Amino acid sequence: MHIALLLAAVLAALVWGLVHLQRETRRREWARKNITPLYSLEEPRDLVAVLAFAFLKCGGEITREQKESLLQLYQEVLKYSDKQAGEMYSYASYLITTDPNFADKVREIARPGLGNFSEEQRESVSGLLRGLVEEPVGEQVRFLMGVEGVFGSGTRS
Repeated sequence: MHIALLLAAVLAALVWGLVHLQRETRRREWARKNITPLYSLEEPRDLVAVLAFAFLKCGGEITREQKESLLQLYQEVLKYSDKQAGEMYSYASYLITTDPNFADKVREIARPGLGNFSEEQRESVSGLLRGLVEEPVGEQVRFLMGVEGVFGSGTRS
C-alpha cells in the first residue's frame, strides 16, 4: 500500500513537473524573441480561440459551463481535436494572464493575424463571441465593441 502511494505521488510530481517545464520552455522562447506572445498570434483559429477566452474572462471567472461551451466552440467551429482544444484553453489562459489590460487591446492582439482572415471569417468572429453568453456584461460589452471595430459586426449590411 505504501509503495502504491509513493508511486502515485512520484507520478503526480512528474506530471506536474512536465507541465511546468513545457510552460517555462515556451515562456523562455518568447522572452528570447522579446515579444509578448499575446500580441503575435497570426493563425486565425488561434487568434479567435484566444479572443473567445478573453471575452469570457472579461465577465469574471470562467464557469464550468462556460468552459464546456468554449471547448465545444474550439472543437466544432475551430476544428481542434479534443486534446488540442484542452491545450488551447490552457494556452489562452496563460496568454491572457500575460497582460492584465487585455480588454482594452483587441486591436493590438488582432493586428498580426488580421491579414490572414478571409472576409467570411472576419464577419463571423463577433457572432461566435456573442454565442458564448446570453447577454454581455461590463467589460464584455467593451471587449465586444473592440472586436466589432476590428473585425466587423458579424452581420452583413
